[in-house]
Amino acid sequence: MILQGILFGMSWLTLGVILFFFLWGVSDGTVSADNILLWAVLIAVPSAILWAAMTLRAKGRRGAAMALASLLAVPALLAGIVILVFISNPPQWH
Repeated sequence: MILQGILFGMSWLTLGVILFFFLWGVSDGTVSADNILLWAVLIAVPSAILWAAMTLRAKGRRGAAMALASLLAVPALLAGIVILVFISNPPQWH
């Protein structure tokens, strides 16, 4: 039950970050007609995954819902860990 909450929380957070950067891009003009299709896919795919996971959870298929939610949560968690490692231990580029 706790793992399920963590996975769904991370999935929602991932979708929130994507929407934040989309809205930021709309406000400063970097999201335009040239790249709106890319943004539509970047928003639609995680939304569909999260919607399907929540639908499976509502139907009582918790294992499948957690597996689907982990498609968003695990890569976001790994990316966050890499960013924290680079912040806490900056690389020497010379």
